[in-house]
Amino acid sequence: ELDDDALMARTAQGQEVAFHLLVRRWEGDLHRFLVHMLGSPEEAEDLVQETFIKVYRQARGYRAEGKFRSWVLRIAGNLARSRLRRRSLLRWIPFELGSH
Repeated sequence: ELDDDALMARTAQGQEVAFHLLVRRWEGDLHRFLVHMLGSPEEAEDLVQETFIKVYRQARGYRAEGKFRSWVLRIAGNLARSRLRRRSLLRWIPFELGSH
């Protein structure tokens, strides 16, 4: 069985099977992590997909210097923090704003 770094190297070479293996390996952990951060399984599901889009797009630049786990959780956590910031900003925008 290939480790995460080897799967990322193969993903960077265009091997979609390697990417799908990474998705299957990590989607459950990422979903649990994001549900914990956001409190919403639906939002977590959206961000799991966004996380994997970023992983795929950044595969060529990935360096196996740290741990894949830390890297992918940082991507997911950054997306979740952005979502939480947007959520809190939306609460403060008055609904009457567009009616003037």
